[in-house]
Amino acid sequence: MLFAFPNLNQWSSPLLFLTLQGVFFAMLLFLRFYKERKVSDLLLGLLLTILCYHRTTYIIGFMDWYDTFRYTKINYWLVAFEFSVGPLLYLYVKSVTTYGFKFVKSHIYHFIPQTIYILYKLWLVAYDSIFYLDLKRLIL
Repeated sequence: MLFAFPNLNQWSSPLLFLTLQGVFFAMLLFLRFYKERKVSDLLLGLLLTILCYHRTTYIIGFMDWYDTFRYTKINYWLVAFEFSVGPLLYLYVKSVTTYGFKFVKSHIYHFIPQTIYILYKLWLVAYDSIFYLDLKRLIL
């Protein structure tokens, strides 16, 4: 059963289809942002991309990734971006309701919790890699 993955089944297939639709719509929003330079398109595209990325963890789970490949680094790289959903939603609503909205440096402070979480996950990957290399040296 070397080639059993991906296991597209009745749970993963609809999620995959809907997530691909969301990614396509996000690309259209990014394209419109590139042409018209509307900040609201960029923020909504980022929000949609994050929500679609979050659904990929369920798709991968239903495709039996976590059961088949238990000890891979993908489990660390599936970073949750839920800390960014609130600030992006706030900034999107603000950009739609405020005339002449511009993204300024003070808006970056909303993303400090997400940055701390990403740094924590990077630290976990580095620690696990170092521990794995030390363990490998002990065995060999």
